[in-house]
Amino acid sequence: MDIVSMASGRAITLIAALGFVGLAATVALAQVPEARDTRQRNYLERLGRLIEARFANRSVGYAVVAALPSGAFVTRAGGNARHKPDPSPRPMSVDDKLTIASVSKTMTAVAIFKLLARKNLSPDTPVWTYLPSTWTLGEGVKEVTFRQLMGHRAGLRCHGNLGYDTVKECFSTSIVEADKGKVRYNNHDYGVFRIIMPLLEGMPEATLRGLEEQERNGNSEPIADALAERYAQLMNELVFQPAGLPTMYCKVTDAEPALAYRSENTKNPFDFSKLMPGEPWGDLCPRSGAQGWFFSARQLATFIQALTHTQKILPPETVALMKNQELGIFRNNNDGLISYHHIGLHPANATRGEVSTLVIDFSNGVSAGVVVNSKFKGKNNIFKEIVGIVHDAGAVPRVAPIDIPH
Repeated sequence: MDIVSMASGRAITLIAALGFVGLAATVALAQVPEARDTRQRNYLERLGRLIEARFANRSVGYAVVAALPSGAFVTRAGGNARHKPDPSPRPMSVDDKLTIASVSKTMTAVAIFKLLARKNLSPDTPVWTYLPSTWTLGEGVKEVTFRQLMGHRAGLRCHGNLGYDTVKECFSTSIVEADKGKVRYNNHDYGVFRIIMPLLEGMPEATLRGLEEQERNGNSEPIADALAERYAQLMNELVFQPAGLPTMYCKVTDAEPALAYRSENTKNPFDFSKLMPGEPWGDLCPRSGAQGWFFSARQLATFIQALTHTQKILPPETVALMKNQELGIFRNNNDGLISYHHIGLHPANATRGEVSTLVIDFSNGVSAGVVVNSKFKGKNNIFKEIVGIVHDAGAVPRVAPIDIPH
């Protein structure tokens, strides 16, 4: 349950240690949840002030939720979720959902680990037996393993969108021997997991053969749609529901969703005084896996907190494997403050608006989710800004997790 009080005009909330429980919608600015003791409360207020100072007025809208290992958390949001010339302009909140771009890769990697454990398979299992039989595989593709794909070491050098036919074409391309084992970030490494996951989990044989027959007859749409739909179901079953999240979607579901923006000023893309109509993103399910999920900052924080500070989703040894081998999440040493993170970016030069997102967990126990719906002003991107904020906030108070009766 939540315990709510008021101080200095700010809503103050106590939450359970192993998840964010029963949280009300957050308004645009300056909500500071109550920690269990003065040390935590003071730290969170300091963290909140730093977030607000370093994110305010640097984008059309931003939202940040940061949590301590105990489960106590702080929120900050500012700017606009919707802005003129779009109808119904409104402030940004930590509950506004936007597409999270490549942060989806971390979530997909989690699901892959859970399916491999369920099937008693090693990450070094080759993936080709879990591809449709209609695919013609290029030289070297049969040697590609789950671990190599999750770590961007498979040797794929494909480009283009992440639709079914494009991913299929990618896997028909031979892998250059010299590229194997080299880390090279490629969206197709994770785009293919949308196709692999339903087959790894076990699609009914008759259903799969029927879909493959339609593909052989020149219609790949039925198999593409069926696999994407099952992928989304599995993500909810394996990852989002255990994390304590509601049903999540890889498409817009709100009537008046938060939008991504770009400036009308072609000479100064950081001039937010006049904006082009925002980008709603629509349905990204057919190209999901490497991208596509729609989350709020609060939901991102819920996910990364559950993954890294509880055993709700994965056992700690599997999370440690992801971190140590950079499988779906990246490691960075920031002057002794270690971060494990994934950034998402849809740049404005490819769409009507830009989105930057982040999930991050620090070696000092702080974790966070960030959503920004335009370009971000200044020399630091959102990752560097959050690193600086957590560094400057000082030592994290160490207390036992909050225990609230349910």
